[in-house]
Amino acid sequence: MNSTKIIIAISLTFLLVVSFGLPAITGAVPQEGERVRLVGKGIYGADVAVNDTYHPGHWIWAWAGYYLLENETTSVEYNGYCIDFNMIIEENDTLWGDGDLENFLNESEACAVNYIINMYKPEMASDPNLEAAAIQCAIWYIVTADEPNPFMTDNATGDRYDAWNGTYGSQIRDRAWEIIGSIPHPCSYPASLSLEPGIQVIDCEDNATIVATVLDQFGNPMENVLVRFSTTLGVLSAEEVVTNSAGQAVVYLNLECATMAVVTACINGGEGILVWDDENPPNVNYPGVNVQNLVVPNELCNSSIVKCCYYPDGFTIGFWKTNIGKNWGWMKGKGIQVPKAKIVNYLAEINETFDWQSGHCTGECMEWIRNITPSKAYSILSIPDANNMTQKAQAQILALLLTNAWYNDYYGENYYLKGCVDLPGDNDPTIGEALHDILEWYCDGEYKKAKDMADYINNQPEGGYF
Repeated sequence: MNSTKIIIAISLTFLLVVSFGLPAITGAVPQEGERVRLVGKGIYGADVAVNDTYHPGHWIWAWAGYYLLENETTSVEYNGYCIDFNMIIEENDTLWGDGDLENFLNESEACAVNYIINMYKPEMASDPNLEAAAIQCAIWYIVTADEPNPFMTDNATGDRYDAWNGTYGSQIRDRAWEIIGSIPHPCSYPASLSLEPGIQVIDCEDNATIVATVLDQFGNPMENVLVRFSTTLGVLSAEEVVTNSAGQAVVYLNLECATMAVVTACINGGEGILVWDDENPPNVNYPGVNVQNLVVPNELCNSSIVKCCYYPDGFTIGFWKTNIGKNWGWMKGKGIQVPKAKIVNYLAEINETFDWQSGHCTGECMEWIRNITPSKAYSILSIPDANNMTQKAQAQILALLLTNAWYNDYYGENYYLKGCVDLPGDNDPTIGEALHDILEWYCDGEYKKAKDMADYINNQPEGGYF
């Protein structure tokens, strides 16, 4: 027997050759007072034309797409979008985390920008470069809508009108107007994420159901929000699900018995994080021109705990003493539940586990169980001295080992040890983990502690799964 049976956006004035990968959004965003540095162009985007007839003094080309930023304190990288059409920014320029988008934009503009950056992700589009450029152009329209010539409103002929691109022609502009047209009225954006149930228990071979609910800033369900799911263990039915009309996204988790998983759901949601030049210092290369302002998409995450851990029926000291006693004639009566041959096999299994030569459990503290025979087992289970805590612990441990051997016989190795001890609270160890602790406590002389836990398991009724 193996021992495991027992111990179980503005024109960039520089040219970059960018090879950055897309930084994973982890919920870490610039905090107020933290300084971020512009690394360069992000992985997705395209240069677009700006009509200088309608935007005098503006650079005639602008980078539209992700901007790559780095936190100078933590080195965390972020994707951002430009929200300041009339300012320029250069590589290595620094901005400050502020947090509140409405410190720079009005309420209507901030809501529209939050909707766009939360609902549209370039990496989810068939052409991420086109999508990133279109998102940026849509934002530029939002933040210039109250100006005499808002970005992208002129239909001048020729090659150099707003949002035109040599590769995409007018596709970026057309897609940007689609994005703008999708903004709900009144404006709303995903502002909260909940995950239900917070803790659930499932039967082995059953799937857990996890429901994510997304609400807007007014508490109403948000449809068509992409929810990203992950799990520490098991297999999810999907890793990305879009919310339905009730604002819900549902996944199912298949989990092995005697395990626990943490399922996490995340969305692009909440208010975007403003990083800006709050003191408006002049750009060192362009005196009189102030530095750019950007927004970093935020992320909302929540988690749910799933347990798949059965707690099989325990068998008491009396159960095993009676079966041994009746089989060998030391007790009178009928009703033998475990045949004599089975008990012989179970004791042999215990002997194999505690065989001195096998190297398992070789401490002198376990000498009492070595070379165990039916008569020795019967004596231990009888507890000759009812006031002796050592003998009480030995009897409970032996009953626990016999029960493990009984389950091994019927269900296969480790079935019983993978079951859980139904303790108060959320910390429910497997029986194998508990048995490991019991043997350690016993060998450390903590006999009552070892006896109490073994007694608890032996008297635990079969309760299904939790």
